[in-house]
Amino acid sequence: MKPCRPLIIPTTYDPWMTYCWSDKIGKSGFTAAPVSAFKHSPWAPGPDSLSRNVKVEVPNMDYIIERAPFLASSCYWIATMVRVEGYKVLLRYEGFGDSSHDFWINIYTADVHPVAWCAKTGNILQPPKALHPLAYDWKRRLRKLIEGSHSFPDNFQEIVREHCKPVDVAVRLETIDYRCSANAVVPVTVRSSVASRVNVIEWEGSGSSFVESTSQRCFQMNCNIKSPFLFPVGWAVYFEYPIRCSESYLEAVAQKCGPDFYFTEDDEKLLSPQIELVRRSQSDNKDGYLSCFLSGMKIEAIDPLLPTAVQVGTIVKTLRDDYYIVRFDGTDKERCYHVDSAFVLPPGFCQAAGIDLCPPPGFENNFTWHDYLTATDSLAASHTIFRLEPYDREFKVGQSLEATDVVRGGQVYPGTIVQMCGRLLKIHFDGYPEDATHWFDFESPDIYPVGWCEMVGVQLCAPGDWPYDKSASLQWQNAM
Repeated sequence: MKPCRPLIIPTTYDPWMTYCWSDKIGKSGFTAAPVSAFKHSPWAPGPDSLSRNVKVEVPNMDYIIERAPFLASSCYWIATMVRVEGYKVLLRYEGFGDSSHDFWINIYTADVHPVAWCAKTGNILQPPKALHPLAYDWKRRLRKLIEGSHSFPDNFQEIVREHCKPVDVAVRLETIDYRCSANAVVPVTVRSSVASRVNVIEWEGSGSSFVESTSQRCFQMNCNIKSPFLFPVGWAVYFEYPIRCSESYLEAVAQKCGPDFYFTEDDEKLLSPQIELVRRSQSDNKDGYLSCFLSGMKIEAIDPLLPTAVQVGTIVKTLRDDYYIVRFDGTDKERCYHVDSAFVLPPGFCQAAGIDLCPPPGFENNFTWHDYLTATDSLAASHTIFRLEPYDREFKVGQSLEATDVVRGGQVYPGTIVQMCGRLLKIHFDGYPEDATHWFDFESPDIYPVGWCEMVGVQLCAPGDWPYDKSASLQWQNAM
């Protein structure tokens, strides 16, 4: 089936190259994680809207416009939700008493409307061809069928469109460039955006000497605007983190920050998760609740840029407000974490949870924490200083969702939850080898319900074993 038409169609969107779950969602045993489990994904009109027995006006599949790249029809009919999987719902046309004509659709897209929309807009409400023997009487029958039923509010598309608004291009932020061992914060700007997904690129204020001296391209990445990789302007100076930038940038930051770092209204809107962490830490410190993470402590950690495995690491530096730097043992890789990060774990966590731990070089055979701490004369971070809340019970092993593949350029792929431990979800990318997995915090802004990409116009990459029609894609691109 063709993808549904998003309410906002990005110029980069190619519906012919977009995977829309049609080969999986109808199969026995398919289950999508519920929308309510995703803290950063919109409910649109509200939680009650994604429930069975809600009625909507949708395209009549008997009158589909074949040459259209999206699902489109010359007329509509009323249907009732009979099953919900993420943002995809199984609909049954009014007048049918069985599942013979049921079909799937993305419920928060441009061709789904509240009941009475056709009457208000002059669009054609036409029953499916199989109901034509009843056509003479359909108005009276339909009035009786929908009497007292529930539908979306009239403004529901405006509500959805507000959730799907892109981030303003040219917004300036900071992020950490991990391409070399000497990690440094770099100023970046939003180059493009689709809904909450952004492509950020290092801007000229960082100076070009680094790029010239290292033969590296200008830094860029794809992520969610709520990603823990992104920070407000001034973050590096405030936390005394190395920064690669021009003198004029530092002078501007100094004027903004002064002795006390503050957040602008734009910071509050875009980067609320990071700001919440800082404010919580500042409040805890004032109340006497200090982080007990110390330099030299050993931990287990997941590299956020290669979240495929858990590794052994050492805290090498503590920063302000409960941020600290971890170096993975036996390497020169360093990463910055907050004390609340789900990616930093106490020694022994993997063994207790049944997760494979990647030992440091030289300790590959029969690794044990007791022997390693003795050999390195090190101290293990205590379990008591970690915040290991249990996972959200709405997620379950076997559920499908859409997840960001950090390794492959930050693109979004269909995936399946294969393991759950504490706050962590292990997600396998469908159709790829067994080891094609990432770990995610269950509150990560980089995982989404089934149908999210189709709803907002983000390209959902196909599973590794899924064929697509390249010729149709070229026709769409040439028409744009």
